[in-house]
Order: sequence, then structure tokens, then C-alpha cells
Amino acid sequence: MEGKLAKDTVKLEEWRVKDSQGNVFKPGVALNYKRDQDGSVSFHGWLWVETAEKPTELTLAFSCLQKEHSDVKWSVPINLKK
Repeated sequence: MEGKLAKDTVKLEEWRVKDSQGNVFKPGVALNYKRDQDGSVSFHGWLWVETAEKPTELTLAFSCLQKEHSDVKWSVPINLKK
């Protein structure tokens, strides 16, 4: 599979797959992420599941994503005195 992530999203995690019978599986995941020239992140790779029967329909979902906040301005004072 492949795709382009929404603005400020850099990674998708905690994948699950549900078949047409309602069975939920934790898939094997092998995804590569790459930052594009426009600053967005695209991905490509594989998700796989082992099922007893060949499924007629699968629904993919994830429950965790990593966001990047690049406009944050903060500082921490460093005291060099001992």
C-alpha cells in the first residue's frame, strides 16, 4: 500500500485489520516513510494477516499517529555555573 499523510502527520501506528465477519487481526507491518520536497510525508510498504479463509473484504484502521509541530517556539535556560 502507499499514501500521503495529512499535514503535520509523520507516522501511522497500531494497525488493525477487520474482515467481513467482524474478526479483528493485528497485521504484520513493513512501511517506509519519506519526507517529500513539499515537506509532507509519504509512505509505501506492506501489511499482511494470516486468516483461515480467503477474506472477501478487509477494513484497515490505525489507532495512533505521530504529529509534528514545527511552529513551536520555546527555549530552556542552561545554567553553566557549578
